[in-house]
Amino acid sequence: MPGLRVLKDIKGCRFASRCPKATDECLTAEPPLAEIGPGHVAACIRTETTPEIQPPPLLENARIRSTKIPLSGRGVTKAYTTAWSPFAKRTSFKAVNSIDFTLAEGEFVGIVGESGSGKSSLARLVVGLDTPTEGKITLAGRDVTANGSSDKAFRREHIQMVFQDPQSALNPRRRIGSIVTQADEATGMRNGRGERMERAAALLKEIGLPPDAAARFPSQLSGGQKQRVNIARALCTLPRILVADEIVSGLDVSVQAQLLDLLLRLRNEHAFSMLFISHDLSVVRYLCDRVMVMYRGEVVESGETEAVFARPQHAYTRSLLAAVPPDDVNVAWTPLSDSGYQVE
Repeated sequence: MPGLRVLKDIKGCRFASRCPKATDECLTAEPPLAEIGPGHVAACIRTETTPEIQPPPLLENARIRSTKIPLSGRGVTKAYTTAWSPFAKRTSFKAVNSIDFTLAEGEFVGIVGESGSGKSSLARLVVGLDTPTEGKITLAGRDVTANGSSDKAFRREHIQMVFQDPQSALNPRRRIGSIVTQADEATGMRNGRGERMERAAALLKEIGLPPDAAARFPSQLSGGQKQRVNIARALCTLPRILVADEIVSGLDVSVQAQLLDLLLRLRNEHAFSMLFISHDLSVVRYLCDRVMVMYRGEVVESGETEAVFARPQHAYTRSLLAAVPPDDVNVAWTPLSDSGYQVE
């Protein structure tokens, strides 16, 4: 498309240089805005000869529905034992308390809740960083609850994690080309340098970074670019499942939008599933098919994202939704004394 410097000098239609149906008149006449269908207007001098245009399918509606369940959990519990001193009485608490969950093939499931509700603890159990105290986790038809060495190797083949802070997740001493293909090392693959660089170039292209980024170090990238590298590394071995923990929380809104659209596009291309942990309900609503609401280690409500957010059944879910600012800036949003915020 034309650069910003030349836009002001274009006399006619700004799309003329890219339109296969452009005429000489399009180069000189500014097109008027005309209605070509119900609720659809276009700026074109040839609207009468333009065939009816169908709206493009929305990315969020292009989701893959499947009956295959690559990941499930039954009665998953994680209890921690604490003691303030060697002479103190030991106490225990359940960070995750008897949770049942499923993740279908190609499905994005959001996990929401306040800090300390058990979201990250559940993610650690899924990827194998912790072992459940009770319950059962099944991955691709295999029971991986015991979390033995063979289970961990099996997990690495099927699950990858995208961490919240790319600054600490990326090795500052390795170049980007080496980082995005790091999963090859973890899975025991011994590809030559040429093969790894080819794979790195393909991954960088998929996430929208230039080829020369492969030679850079993480310190030479912006926060959004680092998170893209984090995603590319997770996709290197084409896993069936991604676990993403607050991956857009530290980014500005425009970069968040780019990453969310990137995830939707990659899901449509590679058909992976994802557990998406976030505090931002708007992000979860845009990205996820289903949502699980966690409170004090338990899932208090779950279901289709739109249904849960439109008709919340649990008081805790309603309090979370009340804490979201209204879309209309003219609507007052006042703090409550002890339970968050509400719309007046």
